[in-house]
Amino acid sequence: MTAGNGGADSHAAIAPAVYHLARLRREADLRAAPIKAHRDNIRRYKRILETDLTDLERQFVVRRLAEEQYVIRKLLQGTDFGRYRRRPLTCAAGKATESCFVKSARRT
Repeated sequence: MTAGNGGADSHAAIAPAVYHLARLRREADLRAAPIKAHRDNIRRYKRILETDLTDLERQFVVRRLAEEQYVIRKLLQGTDFGRYRRRPLTCAAGKATESCFVKSARRT
């Protein structure tokens, strides 16, 4: 056996493990992307609330903030969030609760 062949054999042996780890990393990144997006939205809404807003604007931002917090809680709990949809602006003034979200019928 030459020095060159030994290196090629060892690379061939670890290549499947390296590809598997890379695939797992990509999958983890794909799962984390929605959570990151919702966290970014939460930060943005909190910054907006620190500005001067009309009562109507503040109610809208507070409602959106509560919705984002609800969604991120569900994502972190591992709930299949695809079953839920947002009811358009029908929540109580400035307060989004779980009642703002309704289970939609699954279409088969």
